[in-house]
Amino acid sequence: MAYNDVPTGNAAFSAACAGAGAFITDATAADYATITAAASAFAVEVDALLFAGAGAGANANRNVLMEALCRQIWTSRNILNTPSPTVAASYAGVAAAIVAQYTNAKGTLQ
Repeated sequence: MAYNDVPTGNAAFSAACAGAGAFITDATAADYATITAAASAFAVEVDALLFAGAGAGANANRNVLMEALCRQIWTSRNILNTPSPTVAASYAGVAAAIVAQYTNAKGTLQ
């Protein structure tokens, strides 16, 4: 699925992948398919909720804020422990919290 805003969508996806870093243990790419699918589902949900509300804004640095917020979420959580981790709606609660903080902070970006 395409993101409404590619910079913030990619930032959410990248942060979710990075948060799963502790689970990177072997050199077989196919072993990470579920992590990739879960990170993609998370990013799709964040993007959808962001655009259901106030939107991403036009600041060129918006991806930095989004990645920082999303990375912090996945630093202390295992994305694979999410019920139905490859279903975007599974991330509705955490995505709503991220979007709320993003919406509040985006106007301060320079």
